Amino acid sequence: MRHTGFDSVQIDADARTLGASVTHRLRLAITRGELMPGQPLGQEDLAQRFGVSRVPIRDSLKQLAAEGLVDLAPYRGAVVAQLSLDELDELYGIIWSLEALCVEKAVPLLGVAELARMAALIDEMEREARPSEWYALSVSFHSLILVAAGRSRCVRIVDECRHNVGRYLIERDFFATQVPAWRARNRKLFEACRRRDTAAAIKALDVMRTLSTGQIREHLKATQRRRPAR
Repeated sequence: MRHTGFDSVQIDADARTLGASVTHRLRLAITRGELMPGQPLGQEDLAQRFGVSRVPIRDSLKQLAAEGLVDLAPYRGAVVAQLSLDELDELYGIIWSLEALCVEKAVPLLGVAELARMAALIDEMEREARPSEWYALSVSFHSLILVAAGRSRCVRIVDECRHNVGRYLIERDFFATQVPAWRARNRKLFEACRRRDTAAAIKALDVMRTLSTGQIREHLKATQRRRPAR
């Protein structure tokens, strides 16, 4: 195994899994805020950090560009993508539309095991104070509803969208001020699911769509003022 320069995370040296390992680690570095929006991603520098050739780095950057996490520009190379307000609106439009669609189908189908797992995640979110770890728990919580609806394609799409916007949610100061409300909104959604109250679950999602998206929009605007686009 080869070690990277990012938190000593290991990269699998097997050629069959090398590309996937590099892509996974780069994705984590972006979504956890280790690599910031607008930051250049030099292939040579990344290859040295990961202890690999430039080939898997180049392939990984192309994959992450397809996911919206990296911008590839002629003569400028790769940089960590910065979301515009229009892009944020588009991503959240996808998230909330697909989740509402799945909630309507999933709530009546949730079994004892699914509800127990949701309850455990809610409890973990109450205790977790680290932004990245909390957000991962929240994504898992919402994914359980999508899975219960039997919509595997929705799971993939929503997870990709959530990972893209999540890197703005986990900025420490913003997270600290907002997480109490996010915890309460997730718990409200869980309680509606536990009661098998589809209408209440959809209403809880609508509150998230209106309040959480508005707050994150304002945060992104402030971030853009502090960090002009390259």
